[in-house]
Amino acid sequence: MKTVATLDSALDALYSYVDYSRTHVRDIRSAVFSLNNIRELLDRLGNPQRFFRSIHVAGTKGKGSVCAMIAAGLSNGGYKTGFYSSPHLSRFNERFRIDGAIISDERLIALTDRVLSVLDETFRPSTFDLMTAIAFLYFAEEKVDFAVVETGLGGRLDSTNILAPILTAITSISLDHTAFLGGTIELIAAEKAGILKAGVPAIIAPEHPLALKTISDRAKAVGAPVTDLRAVYTFETVSDSLSGQTLVIREREATYQNSKNGTGRELKIRLNLIGAHQAVNAGLAAAALIQLERDRFIASASDCFAGFSKVDWRCRFEVLRMDDGRTVVFDGAHNLDSAEKLTDTLNRYFHAKRICFVLGFSEDKDVRSITERFVQIGSEFIATRSTHPRAADPAEVAAVIRGYNRHAVVTDSLEDAIFKIRSMIDVEVFVVTGSLFVAGGIRELLSKTIK
Repeated sequence: MKTVATLDSALDALYSYVDYSRTHVRDIRSAVFSLNNIRELLDRLGNPQRFFRSIHVAGTKGKGSVCAMIAAGLSNGGYKTGFYSSPHLSRFNERFRIDGAIISDERLIALTDRVLSVLDETFRPSTFDLMTAIAFLYFAEEKVDFAVVETGLGGRLDSTNILAPILTAITSISLDHTAFLGGTIELIAAEKAGILKAGVPAIIAPEHPLALKTISDRAKAVGAPVTDLRAVYTFETVSDSLSGQTLVIREREATYQNSKNGTGRELKIRLNLIGAHQAVNAGLAAAALIQLERDRFIASASDCFAGFSKVDWRCRFEVLRMDDGRTVVFDGAHNLDSAEKLTDTLNRYFHAKRICFVLGFSEDKDVRSITERFVQIGSEFIATRSTHPRAADPAEVAAVIRGYNRHAVVTDSLEDAIFKIRSMIDVEVFVVTGSLFVAGGIRELLSKTIK
């Protein structure tokens, strides 16, 4: 008997369970995270995660971009590839993709119904457990060759960590979600390193030295062979503009037996994605594909790299034009590290422009530290909020901005924020950031007037 018949009823049903992403931090500090429920749920569904090969990616920043590039690369190489990501920007369906195409409403409804059918009053997994089960069922039923899976939060106790991957990757580590993961780089890195598995190769680019040590120590303890990206590869940007960048990625030395003529491999990669941090993300994705080739899971990594230029990863320094010709930059920067990277990239391309930041945050973010970076280059500010339950009060955000002697306007909705954007005719560049929910929401509302 069907329990859901429409997409709205499917989403209502999923969100009726415990959803930690939408729960206030004050109500979640004592929550006990565990893999027991996802293990039980998948067991009831026949363990679909055992029917496809997976690449598992964790990290604080960049993991979505890395996953998108690996998935696009594998698809370009001729492999049917699933991609499970979070959060979504506009449509819930965006979380579940095969070869770049999002799942249809009809298929999502059917899979939701199947997952809900194995539950009972005594067994109530979390919303993310249910989403993860939907993804794994979808990929198993579609017989994908590979599934690229992004962790939702942390790694060690994330629902996705039920996988037995053929490869893991860990991106940049910085302070974020400290209420859940811990208040130091080492604690956060340890949670991310929880995805490492005995005998499973790992490609890592944690950036912070303490994070590198923590992850390397964990890898040694569990017996996971590790490639430290920056120790093995170098990166050179040979051209870049607001339309993208071209990179040359080289192995530092002939570290593998199949390197030719005693020199390491050299790759030339084109990206639509902008920013120096995306060059590192591309390097991590390329190294992952090379590892898959060396482990004979794919025939040729070289056949995959052209797929990177096809990645359309919205709201990651995405530059668009409004119908009046002014520029809007959409970005999901929501911690200090990502704010610094965003500020550096804005300085590179818009250093002489008049910039207005449109900011909205979740309640657990370090608003003061983040805005301290933005006030260095912003002349105007709009504080707003998304419809997300954990959205911070824009009046409190504006108060922080005004403490730096900057003008800040408060709006209580994204629609009001767009009205203010339209009225500020002396501003050349608007930067919408602080939360993917804000960036994605305003992008969706402006979609008919941007290009």
